[in-house]
Amino acid sequence: MTGQVALWDAGTERNEAPGAGPNQAPRQSGPNTGPEEDAPVRRIEDVDDGYEYPDVSDSIQVLVVPEDAGGVTTDDGETTEEAETTATE
Repeated sequence: MTGQVALWDAGTERNEAPGAGPNQAPRQSGPNTGPEEDAPVRRIEDVDDGYEYPDVSDSIQVLVVPEDAGGVTTDDGETTEEAETTATE
């Protein structure tokens, strides 16, 4: 599932160095207080702002587990009591 996920730029505020800008949570004083960008929503790989962004698989992992699965086996072979994320249709 992780391969089906993309990172997106919402285009609402000007981009800053990923994870370090003063207008990013939790450093930002409040929502919508950073410099406006007013750009369209677009995939992060289509953004040309001079910053490097991580691959999706380096940022998040998507795990879909049926509701009735008692335990979940992780990539490293450990079994947990509950899934961190459960998706159902």
